[in-house]
Amino acid sequence: MERYIDNKDLDGLKKYFKEKIINTEKNTLLKNSLIHDLGNLELMELKGLLLTKLLTAVEKKIDIQIEIPEKIDSINMDIIDLSRMIGILIDNAIEASIECENPFINLAIMKTNDNSVLMIIENNFTNTLDIHQLYKNHYSTKKGKRGYGLNNVKDILNNYPNVLMNTSIEENIFIQEIEIR
Repeated sequence: MERYIDNKDLDGLKKYFKEKIINTEKNTLLKNSLIHDLGNLELMELKGLLLTKLLTAVEKKIDIQIEIPEKIDSINMDIIDLSRMIGILIDNAIEASIECENPFINLAIMKTNDNSVLMIIENNFTNTLDIHQLYKNHYSTKKGKRGYGLNNVKDILNNYPNVLMNTSIEENIFIQEIEIR
């Protein structure tokens, strides 16, 4: 900044300030906000994964809303399987919402009255989806060799009779609800 001032390059200083200083400060504030919003999630492996994925979403200009109203310190599922599953679902949410005019992802993790944990991932999308085909191997709305993610989620879920998953669509909002009993 000193060089811009010494050279009386006000336009260069403005550009540098907007592109470097302001953007860095915004990213720091967003990162701190995400860390705060994930504060009640005490499963470090899942918290780290979510932070990484959601920061990627923020970098892609996706609006993120997180709701974790109370401490979540245990989930009745292997953490690696849970992380794989949530990672796939968040990746899909990012890919789908980025194509929208005002992309967003909403994430909620909460305890239910019967001590289950309910995880909800919502995102907007533009593609036409056949909800009955989503979990089949090789089904994808995207080009290329794809269509393994949700099939992998289905395979993981087959090992957990205590985990229920509901997929729905409401007015171009894709909703994944996972209840872990």
